[in-house]
Amino acid sequence: MSRYNQTIRQSSRRLDLFHIVLGLALLVMAVLAFVDPNTNMVLFPLIFFTAAAIKLVSQGYLIYLLEKEKKKVTKAAVGLIPGLLMLIIGIISAVSIW
Repeated sequence: MSRYNQTIRQSSRRLDLFHIVLGLALLVMAVLAFVDPNTNMVLFPLIFFTAAAIKLVSQGYLIYLLEKEKKKVTKAAVGLIPGLLMLIIGIISAVSIW
C-alpha cells in the first residue's frame, strides 16, 4: 500500500513540475505575443498547443487515477473535450499563420 502511495506521490510531483514549466512557457509566449503581435505571430498557435498539452495531460492523469471508478472516469473523459478543442484551434491557427 505504501509503495502505491509513493508511486502516486512521485507522479503527482512530476505532474506539478510539468504544470509549472509549461505554465511559465505559456506566460512568456503570451507576453511576447501581445507585446509585438506582428513579429511574434508564430507564437499564437504555440500558445494553443501548450494549453492543449496541459489540459490533455492533466485529464489523462486524472483518468489514470480513476480508472476503477467507471462513473468518474466518464466525467474525467468529458474534460478531454476542451483540450481537444484547443488542439483543433491551434491547428487551424497554425495553418492560417504558417
